[in-house]
Amino acid sequence: MTSSRALSGFYEKVVSILPDAKVVSNWVMGELLGILNEEKLDIADCPVSPGQFAELLRLLKKETINALAAKTVLRDMFHSGKDAGTVVEEKGLSQISDEKDIRPKVGYVISTNTSIVDDYCKGREKAIGALIGKVMKETQGRADPKKVGEMLREQLEEEKKKRKS
Repeated sequence: MTSSRALSGFYEKVVSILPDAKVVSNWVMGELLGILNEEKLDIADCPVSPGQFAELLRLLKKETINALAAKTVLRDMFHSGKDAGTVVEEKGLSQISDEKDIRPKVGYVISTNTSIVDDYCKGREKAIGALIGKVMKETQGRADPKKVGEMLREQLEEEKKKRKS
């Protein structure tokens, strides 16, 4: 963060808007600098303002979008100049967190991936990761992964009980 005065200035402005130093640091050092390096630009030439960057991170912290969507939104902001909220709305990237919207996808994934469900029921806990990935694919990455995991575990435990009786 101290590699340049411009970078530390950008960081400080973002933190003054969104006081979460760790999140800001991680996103500036990881995602933002990654894009700047790809584009061979310096932070001084960054088309995303500190205010826009803080808005993006605020949407992430409020769980309006997930990390995958935030990366997509940042790239779009970088190339289009649009604000995060506009990109999220235009691209339909807001996170799905309502159980009534997620539950049918979870049920579908469980019913169509019997071998992975079998693995889980045989004690292979890691199989749940594959199922989470499939639900995320079904929702185009928009479902809240925590809720997906919780719902899968709940339904898979019910499946285990059925098989034992």
